[in-house]
Amino acid sequence: MASEADPANAADLKRVHDVLVNRLADDVDRFLDDAAPRPFESGMAKYPGAWDVLLELFGPLKKYKHAKSETGAVEGATETLKKIAWAMAHAGDLAVTSARGRHLTDLEHDLAKREHGGAEE
Repeated sequence: MASEADPANAADLKRVHDVLVNRLADDVDRFLDDAAPRPFESGMAKYPGAWDVLLELFGPLKKYKHAKSETGAVEGATETLKKIAWAMAHAGDLAVTSARGRHLTDLEHDLAKREHGGAEE
C-alpha cells in the first residue's frame, strides 16, 4: 500500500486490507466462541469448549478475542493455528487424557517423558 503512487488505488488497497484484517479477527473470535466452556446439552461434544483438556489448551488464546489491530488479528490467528495444529498432532493423546480426567499439564509431562525415552504414567 505504501508503494502505491495513485491515491485512489492506495485508498482502495487500504479498504481491502482493513476488510481482510477484520475478517481474520472475526474468524479468530468465532473459533474462540466455539472453544469457550459449554453447558451440558445435546450436541455440545462437537465444540472444543466441551472438553476440559481443550479448554486448557485454547484458554490462553482468549487474549486475542476482539482484536482490532492488524498485529492483534495476525498474532491471534497465528497462535490459534499453532494450537490447532498441536491438537491435531496429539489428538489421540488428548482423547486419552480427557477420558482419564487428566489435565493438559499431565499430557505435556507424559509427552516430555516419552520424548526422553521414559515411560508414561
